[in-house]
Amino acid sequence: MYNNRRAGFGAVEGLVIVVVIVVVGALGYVFVRNLNSKTAKTSGTESTKTMPATAAEAKASASQVKKDLDSVNIDSTLDTGEIDATLQ
Repeated sequence: MYNNRRAGFGAVEGLVIVVVIVVVGALGYVFVRNLNSKTAKTSGTESTKTMPATAAEAKASASQVKKDLDSVNIDSTLDTGEIDATLQ
């Protein structure tokens, strides 16, 4: 009787496994390289805005902003003629 059972991988199966490993490795390399380049671009920039160190400084800053906004007179520069004409 002829027995045709063979153990192990053939050349085609081994080649497929090697190709899959190479593709996954290449995609991983490209992903990590792009991730590192993005963090390198953003890590060099520093914010020009600073946060207040204490609650008192934050309150004083908020009070100053409120005073500045209250001093702006929007109604004097607003022309409502077009708005009124459109609504009617």
